[in-house]
Amino acid sequence: MSEMLLNIISLQQAVLEQTSLKSLAFFMAHQTRLICAYDNAVVFSCYRLRFITIESVAGGVVIDKNTPYTHFLQALIKAAVKGKKPTDELITYSKSDFDLPLQDIWPKAEKQSITFRLFFDGKNLIGGCLLFRETDLVEADIKPLDWVMKSYDHAFRQHFLAQNGWTNFFKTMRLSRFAKWMVFLAIVIILCLPVKQTVVAPATITAKDPVQITAPMEGVIDHIVVKPDQRVLPGTLLFDMEKRDFIKAHELAIREFATIKAKLANAISMGFSDLENRADIHILKAELAEKQLEVNYTNTLLKEAAVTSPISGIAVIDHPDNWMGKPVQTGEKILEIADKKHVVVSVWLPVNDAIEFKKGDRVKVYLQRDPLSAIDATVLYSSFNAEKMPDNTLAYKVTAVLDPIKNVPRIGSEGTAKIIGHRVSFFYYLFRKPIMAIRQWVG
Repeated sequence: MSEMLLNIISLQQAVLEQTSLKSLAFFMAHQTRLICAYDNAVVFSCYRLRFITIESVAGGVVIDKNTPYTHFLQALIKAAVKGKKPTDELITYSKSDFDLPLQDIWPKAEKQSITFRLFFDGKNLIGGCLLFRETDLVEADIKPLDWVMKSYDHAFRQHFLAQNGWTNFFKTMRLSRFAKWMVFLAIVIILCLPVKQTVVAPATITAKDPVQITAPMEGVIDHIVVKPDQRVLPGTLLFDMEKRDFIKAHELAIREFATIKAKLANAISMGFSDLENRADIHILKAELAEKQLEVNYTNTLLKEAAVTSPISGIAVIDHPDNWMGKPVQTGEKILEIADKKHVVVSVWLPVNDAIEFKKGDRVKVYLQRDPLSAIDATVLYSSFNAEKMPDNTLAYKVTAVLDPIKNVPRIGSEGTAKIIGHRVSFFYYLFRKPIMAIRQWVG
């Protein structure tokens, strides 16, 4: 008796360690031998007797649902549990208790005495355990087996509900032939409904028609005066070019101009008495004019080295300190002067996401600083050729103008834009990318 008690306790403890319905069923089919002898054991799960699944058979690992033996077990379970009310008692049948069709398919190797223990979730049968024996259970086996089966019942119910909650819900949705056709027709109609095609892409608020401020000459940036987003007026100093070379060239031109001017004055004064000096006057006048041009040119370079703003606006520049001491070429862009109230949306539309749209189509802009509020815009134009992005992808630049709003977003604000194109069928809306991938693959 003490050994039987230890076996019961060990089984109950081991049941708590099972982590799934499959492992629990395998354990039940094989380890119950410790308290009760049997020739074969079968553990099954079911939902309202419509779907019976053989979870485990003693001595087997993989259960094939298409074998004759599996069909026999399913028929046996349906016949044995039909009309049974929730109970926690052991039920014993023999082969003669079943109808002749079931007796005819009874395997010869299978024993004829079957003990059932059914598991219920409320009023619904969710599974059970079958023990095949040569003879019925004796009184000494019934009580220990009943104790263990109660532990099995609790564990089976927990694992069954955790694993098959949603699956069983969908299994109950059994539709008639007419209902199936109606569902199919409804799906076809829904797929044919026209919807507006949309695509989402990164967007940036940029200035509309900004004035490009470029390097006036080849040289080195000495100092950036303005700061990002600084308000400037016409004539406001923006940045200085390195002037040391220009100052030296200007001073040299002035000295050479003075030298030629002195020579010209001397030639004029000596020309009255010396015919040779008189002949040099025309040459010196030409050289003086040339030096005057050099003085004017170097003076212009000195003035242009201090770059000023031609209009009112705000300075659009990134990292001003990075420009200091940097050599630049003539015409190289340094910064922009823009009107912060006149902005556009620059949308970078990846090539793989490109859809059909035209000028005037609607755009919804969601900025990162306020992702719950949409800003309305309208497509202005799109680039013809795709450009290479920093992440090595190709994208079209789409420019959209904002609808009149009170609070104009700040230049440089990042966000996401949803471009709303023309109407397409809901089927095409859902399967555009798969169709595109198949087309690229099959040609």
